[in-house]
Amino acid sequence: MKKTLSLILALTLAVGLLGLGGSALAADLPTVVVGASAVPHAEVLEFVREDLAAEGYALEVKIFDDYVLPNTALQDGELDANYFQHTPYLNSFNASNGTDLVSVGAIHYEPFGIYSESVTDLKDVPAGATILVPADDSNMTRALLLLQQEGLIKLPESASVENGVTQLDIEDDGGFTIAPVQADTLSAQLKNSDEGTLAVINLNYALDAGYKTDDALALEDASGDAAQTYANIIAVKVGNEENPGVQALLKVLQTEKVAKYLSESFGCVAAFETAAEPKEIVGTVVVGASAVPHAEVLEFVKDDLAAEGYELDIKIFDDYVLPNTALQDGELDANYFQHTPYLNSFNASNGTDLVSVGAIHYEPFGIYSESVTDLKDVPAGATILVPADDSNMTRALLLLQQEGLIKLPESASVENGVTQLDIEDDGGYAITPVQADMLSAQLKNSDKGTLAVINLNYALDAGYKTDDALALEDASGDAAQTYANIIAVKVGNEENPGIQALLKVLQTEKVAEYLSENFGCVAAFETK
Repeated sequence: MKKTLSLILALTLAVGLLGLGGSALAADLPTVVVGASAVPHAEVLEFVREDLAAEGYALEVKIFDDYVLPNTALQDGELDANYFQHTPYLNSFNASNGTDLVSVGAIHYEPFGIYSESVTDLKDVPAGATILVPADDSNMTRALLLLQQEGLIKLPESASVENGVTQLDIEDDGGFTIAPVQADTLSAQLKNSDEGTLAVINLNYALDAGYKTDDALALEDASGDAAQTYANIIAVKVGNEENPGVQALLKVLQTEKVAKYLSESFGCVAAFETAAEPKEIVGTVVVGASAVPHAEVLEFVKDDLAAEGYELDIKIFDDYVLPNTALQDGELDANYFQHTPYLNSFNASNGTDLVSVGAIHYEPFGIYSESVTDLKDVPAGATILVPADDSNMTRALLLLQQEGLIKLPESASVENGVTQLDIEDDGGYAITPVQADMLSAQLKNSDKGTLAVINLNYALDAGYKTDDALALEDASGDAAQTYANIIAVKVGNEENPGIQALLKVLQTEKVAEYLSENFGCVAAFETK
């Protein structure tokens, strides 16, 4: 039956190749040769054939009905890529066979299932029944974990996807006979088994035998580690990762269109982030920002915001006053440079009505110097420059106290605030308030031994990094949330669709990683 299905599909694929927009088109295109299991892999490849042609490549699919030959063919150069396996199997194959194959990208996850020809509910499995499982290491681990998930057997506490588990590790087999079988023969053996037999089968072989996910008595938990660990991949030989044809194949496979096809046709789950369907541009969001990191972060999400239907116009400011007056006057839709304590202080001093619509990131305040390399070496009587505005002065003085340079009243806190006049012991240092945007420049032209407590955006703008700081705020304290940098708008514009779209693209795992890797900033939101 399998050979017949494979032959039919092979013929279909061959006809499709010749019929793709005419034989001349197929003949004129360079070809990507891909090895695949018949179902669902070859069918998925057939589904993207025309999309790949639009990228400039013809597709030739070679169908295999086992898990060995498509890897040996790839190693031998008979294929450009293959599509049938997950990374644990690939790693195990490389280790056992001395091959050097690698994944270039995940496509989909096929939930492992428990199937039977006679049992309709796992609570009715007869005592002593045989349970067939795949014989290879990675898939046996997966099968045994599923059996434990369903309470049929008991494994050691250490059993996991990462640690692996074999038949010998089973602590309690529930009285069942666990029988390892070559993965590609599981379905056939189940169909010819005694009444009461179960089999834990890879979905591609289950589908090939006519089973569907709805027929499974149990499936792997798709929200667990399995979904990513056992994602089916496109594999190539080392050195071919950047092959343009393979990259084009990856591009057409990792789409919303394919994700929907996998789900609706096979019950498979996409193992990649589906690209959002581009929306028609419906407006422009004008945002005021400090140059670093704010404007750079906004630039980073510009394409994501366009995918939500909005263009982004970034206006860069080099102080902390003008972006708020411009927002109040309606010249901006939003701004992104400040934290809530500063915003509240600005509103109180200027009669503005600006509000936060969401936190984006936290920039740790730092103590910097051009000459001092350790705070224990700060000379007596040295000057310490701090921001002159109320909220940032509080933050600077609390950091100086954190490092034992000054002493503040017991009541000093983020909430209560503190000024230069509240210092109980200045340690003999000259605490000097300076406009925040001038701190870095003054420090660079200061006397030897001078310190400055600087907002990270201005420090970054001046070429300092968090690694250059002699001390940083404790990111686990109140500061991380209190001083989170926010998106601010004028009261009444909180629900503006463009602002909400901007917030959506900023509050993502992608942005959190970008902030951390490029600026040493910490995401101030729950990553999505």
